[in-house]
Amino acid sequence: VMGTFIITSNCTFAFEKTLSPITNFLFSINGKQFIVFLISLFGGYPVGAKLIDDLAKEKEISEKKANRMLCYCINAGPAFILSIGERIFSSKTLGVILVFSHVFTSVVFAVFLRKNEKNKQYAQLKKINVGNALIYSVSSTAQNMINVCAFVILFSVVTEFTTKSNLKIVTAFFEVTSGIFALKNLYFTAFLLGFSGLSVQMQIFSIVKNFKIDIKKFFLFRIAHGALSTILTFSIIKLLKIPIKTLSNNVSFYYKPSSLSTCASVCFILTAIVLVASLKNNKSLSYF
Repeated sequence: VMGTFIITSNCTFAFEKTLSPITNFLFSINGKQFIVFLISLFGGYPVGAKLIDDLAKEKEISEKKANRMLCYCINAGPAFILSIGERIFSSKTLGVILVFSHVFTSVVFAVFLRKNEKNKQYAQLKKINVGNALIYSVSSTAQNMINVCAFVILFSVVTEFTTKSNLKIVTAFFEVTSGIFALKNLYFTAFLLGFSGLSVQMQIFSIVKNFKIDIKKFFLFRIAHGALSTILTFSIIKLLKIPIKTLSNNVSFYYKPSSLSTCASVCFILTAIVLVASLKNNKSLSYF
């Protein structure tokens, strides 16, 4: 919500204008597009795609540049990565290394994909209706959250089946969180964080509506992001000689009625019901 509000309300106009000469030189993007890049580094996977789509909707970015930004604005949130380092590998240091490798790879791609072209010049600052910007931010985010939750539910079912069928490697490519917890391998974790998994990729395809995604380029850079993150993680660990704890298989299991809290489980079920009802009543989605 905050990311969408910042982009649609122009509340950071002066800051964006100041940044533009620097960001044009470094990444060939203007200040507003750079703020989208920054938010994507901290907001989690689908956020960058949503904000790029908002820029495309307002004709503030070309389709080619939107596709270039999509190659490095799909990022896992640092809090999520740090929690993986602590919960799976029992090491805050490894979590920090994973964050650095992930973010640094995105910055490298941003520089690599820069092209010398004229960015759209800023118009004079107009009077903005903050109330309308807030309403749009909340409503559009809520609609996208329904899409995201629907894909989470779908791939949760698929990964549950593949995990119980001992197809852990397949699970990893379907859903990043389940794959990381199933394999518990540091370097494969680094790769999966960059690749993001089919669940996240489908979420992005459902969010982007105002420009055509270059599918081949998108998948190529997801694989490249995972590969470079893995190389960086491996290099840092070897260079700093950081020990990696061996994970024990002697884990005591206990039964829980749900992998989530009861409240979260109920919310997921209600979200699925709302999604099905909305698809049934929406004539524009008759192809379903």
